[in-house]
Amino acid sequence: MFCWISDTPQGTKQWLSERLCRIPASVVLKICRTENEYLESELLYLFGKKERIFDQESLRRINNGKLNEPIARNLLASIAGIKIKEVGVAVPKWNPYICASSDGICYSLNDEDLDLITEIKSPDFMYPLLMSFKFLKFLNPNLIYPDDIINEDHYAQMQMQMAVLGKNNCCYMVNSVSDNQIHYQIVKFNYEYWNNLYSRINWIIYNILIPMCNRSNMFPVEFWRS
Repeated sequence: MFCWISDTPQGTKQWLSERLCRIPASVVLKICRTENEYLESELLYLFGKKERIFDQESLRRINNGKLNEPIARNLLASIAGIKIKEVGVAVPKWNPYICASSDGICYSLNDEDLDLITEIKSPDFMYPLLMSFKFLKFLNPNLIYPDDIINEDHYAQMQMQMAVLGKNNCCYMVNSVSDNQIHYQIVKFNYEYWNNLYSRINWIIYNILIPMCNRSNMFPVEFWRS
């Protein structure tokens, strides 16, 4: 196995402590695009020394996502005829300073690994570009969705999740709450994109994160399953 895996439920205090001092896939593009002079301030959130403040509307959207994602995961498993097991925190054995929390690793009903993970988004309404392509696919069922219709924050998140978990495929599912729309497509691991992203990640780790980080604050992962 490429990584250590914790089964701690996502969003819990324990889960947050397991991610401390590590760059998570969920914000990797935001961090990589932060100008160097502002990186120390941004990384303080990863150390638990700063807390993000959300307005009521943002909190509502976050809570909607938390409530809807398990429903969407079960729906996807039912449609595809597979099992999907949520990942708490995954830390690669080749770099303890990054981590990923996938919405699920996919298995056959016989528990065979399918080389597939999932990433689920639950916005209020379907993203406009995806909605447009859903209509085009209705007109042309043979249409294959291109990767560039995906929000790049989500794309970078999936690429890092696949790298950490050693998978080559990710099912990107968007299940919008208010208009009850579903979109899903398979995203392949993009070596070139990941290598470029990882180069920036490593620069940040060795030049900014490690000098700031107290290793004693990092949750030990050696006894997690692998």
